[in-house]
Amino acid sequence: MKGTKTESEVERLRRADEIVQSALEFWGDEQRALLDEACTGDALLRAEVDSLLNYREQAKDFIETPAFVFGAEWWADGDGAPGKVGQRVGAYQLVREIGHGGMGVVYLAQRADGEFEQQVALKVVRRSFADAELGRRFRRERQILASLNHPNIARLLDGGVSAEGEPYIVMEHVEGVRIDDYCNAGDLSTTARLRLFRGVCRGISFAHQNLVVHRDIKPSNILVTADGTPKLLDFGIAKLLDPTQGGGEHTRTGMRAFTPDYASPEQVSGEQITTASDVYSLGVLLRDLLAGSRPSMWHGRAGPTAGQPRWGARPARDHAQDAPATTALTHYPVAETIATNVVRETKGDGGRTPTAVRKFAGVELQNIVAMAMHDEPARRYASAAQLDEDIQRYLDGRPVRAQKDSFTYRAGKFIRRNRVGVAAAGLVLLTLVGGIIATVWQARRATAERDRARVEAAKSARINEFLQHLLGFSQVGWISPNPQKKNVSTIAEALDEASKRAERELADQPEILAAVQFTLGQSYFGQGKVDLAVQHLRASMETRRRILGPEHLDTAQSMTALAEQFVFQGKYGEAETLSREAVATYRRARERGEVNARWFALALNVFGVSVGYKGDAPASEAALLEAVQVGANLTGQDRGMIAVIYSNVGIQRGNQGDIDGAVDYLQKSIEEMRHLPDKPLSNLAINLSNLGSFMTIKGEYVQAESLLREAHDLNLQTVGDKHLFTVMSLIYLADNYCEQGDYDRAIKEVNRALTIQRETLQQGHIDFARSWTIRGKILTRLGYLAEGEEQLRLALALRQKALKAGHTAIAGTQGALGECLTAQGRYAEAEPLLTESHKTLAAKLGANDPRTQKANRRLAALHQAWLKPAPPA
Repeated sequence: MKGTKTESEVERLRRADEIVQSALEFWGDEQRALLDEACTGDALLRAEVDSLLNYREQAKDFIETPAFVFGAEWWADGDGAPGKVGQRVGAYQLVREIGHGGMGVVYLAQRADGEFEQQVALKVVRRSFADAELGRRFRRERQILASLNHPNIARLLDGGVSAEGEPYIVMEHVEGVRIDDYCNAGDLSTTARLRLFRGVCRGISFAHQNLVVHRDIKPSNILVTADGTPKLLDFGIAKLLDPTQGGGEHTRTGMRAFTPDYASPEQVSGEQITTASDVYSLGVLLRDLLAGSRPSMWHGRAGPTAGQPRWGARPARDHAQDAPATTALTHYPVAETIATNVVRETKGDGGRTPTAVRKFAGVELQNIVAMAMHDEPARRYASAAQLDEDIQRYLDGRPVRAQKDSFTYRAGKFIRRNRVGVAAAGLVLLTLVGGIIATVWQARRATAERDRARVEAAKSARINEFLQHLLGFSQVGWISPNPQKKNVSTIAEALDEASKRAERELADQPEILAAVQFTLGQSYFGQGKVDLAVQHLRASMETRRRILGPEHLDTAQSMTALAEQFVFQGKYGEAETLSREAVATYRRARERGEVNARWFALALNVFGVSVGYKGDAPASEAALLEAVQVGANLTGQDRGMIAVIYSNVGIQRGNQGDIDGAVDYLQKSIEEMRHLPDKPLSNLAINLSNLGSFMTIKGEYVQAESLLREAHDLNLQTVGDKHLFTVMSLIYLADNYCEQGDYDRAIKEVNRALTIQRETLQQGHIDFARSWTIRGKILTRLGYLAEGEEQLRLALALRQKALKAGHTAIAGTQGALGECLTAQGRYAEAEPLLTESHKTLAAKLGANDPRTQKANRRLAALHQAWLKPAPPA
């Protein structure tokens, strides 16, 4: 019958298709050699193959232009053109274009409103992505997105809609190279690529723990800095630009913001996006990093065998456009491409031989990628942390979760990790009993690991479910977890609702509940709600101590975080007890080979600060310097820990009478913070406050005032006007104005501080004593002696109750009270206070310290007014 192909023609077409699929993985002479061999003696077959390859070349330019990008450019009407350079968008002026793609144009910009100097990356979003809800969605989400403070995440700083109606997003400016270009240009080994990828996983895992899904993980959204730290860009931006998240009706349902090459099946089909979608995208990224190139899927819609399409790879190309390379949305098996790509690599400058490169394609790595990229979300890794852990297991030579479990596999891994020991044991234990013991041991271990895997999977699924509910907090439908059904909600409301839901829904999973309570405690502290932070951190610690045991590092982590909150509550004894226990736990863990340098250093820091507040400055400094040693190798944003410790060392130097040493350490801390990749402004403000207070003590009032003003402005910008850090900067400013003789401004600032303290602190908090002491001193010098005496006696009683006898803070209040009584002519009452103050300060700080000299002047003024000779020294 005309038009019906014979069986031989069908077979030839099938064979031609298979050859084309294989040929696409090679180029130039290699491709021609493969075709010559595959089509030997069959001219018709060769003609069919050449025709298919020629068709592919003709179609490539059209096929590889994504419909997503084509549509965006069609609707954009040229917005985001380079002509915007020099214009002002919001508070920023555009300096130069640094990238562009389907979503819009990215500019290097700088702050232009005079508030402070700052360079940022500012993305002007194409109008085609904007809708009426975008501004409201952004304001609703940006508090959560801006809280992602992690060394592997570039922070979202600001955003809005410009005067021209163009949405814009302001991000931390990262100087770096795309992760795939970084790997290929440096000819990185498999191990190096995997370790780099683990940094990406840690950033994604941190975001998931903080209730944020990325949605658009791809190489152009990951830059590697000069020190080798991967930084994730555009966190949460895909959600902001997704009209389906707005809660209203939209006509552009096809304009979901994602990159097809890296999107999960559920993302492509418009289903609910969860943390599993990010895990899928991580799998695609890992596949491409290992292969050293990106997949070409143009031919993937119909492979040689139904349901099993093949895929090839092409050499890396220019990545200036952050758009996908293809419109094909079919998802493919992963093992074949990794294997075929790496075999074709040749030895280069890095000295990697083809044999060594083939190890990229070990079956374990293939299975890890396959598990991460499984079409069914439930069969992927339960979390980015679980994927990260499996890669670490691979690097350590331990069995991986993605590999089919068998005794042979586990035994082989064990033998490779312990070659020498196994060889020696083999010479001795070649007996039936030895074989039985080994078999039983391996079986038990396999069972235990399977049980642990099931537990971890269940835990991750439960956390994932909890996360999905909280991500929907701003929905207004009947399924919304927001009881008030408001479409604009604050982060405080989301935290409060998360707290209630956690205890109600996770009561049957105490380990998961403890992890969520830990995160809630840290989040409440970030909002300045110390009492709520303590409540959740205490619950987390008690649960972990009961479930995991006192030696578990998670228990020590909760103890450290709780001890830190006790310091801010002024409960130094409780802080010392708890942090001392945490330090001991970390030391024992280090002896076992388990080291968490960041939290170990933090525990030492909290311990040092707590004993320092109690008056033991030498013990405090010793603990803090040990913390510096423990955290010596911290990098990236974690390096901020060292800056904080330097600051606390400076305070203890000052508490021992070494003012110049205090100033040196504080300046060193400030310099360290200013050079961090993501400058921690709130910590910087604390250090500026401390430095300003010591400059006031030295008598350098003008310089001190400038530092304290900068600190206060930063506090208002970062933690708000009700936070204890802001109160501290006000108190130090009041003291500075008092010493300058500007009593009107001094009383104004200290009154502001006390008003905030009464609203935010519990009655009897030790920080009231500092405010009362300074206010009493100011009132004394203004001539309001009775009122000043009242404030100073309140401060002295509180400090004597909370601190050990002989503390320099007690001596400071005694001196101020003695000065007030002297001004009232009550010399006999003033003398013992001034004498004790001078004696304590001289013993603790030395005779040359400015505070000791002030105490001496107060005593001399008493004797002069009293017409009584000073006692012999």
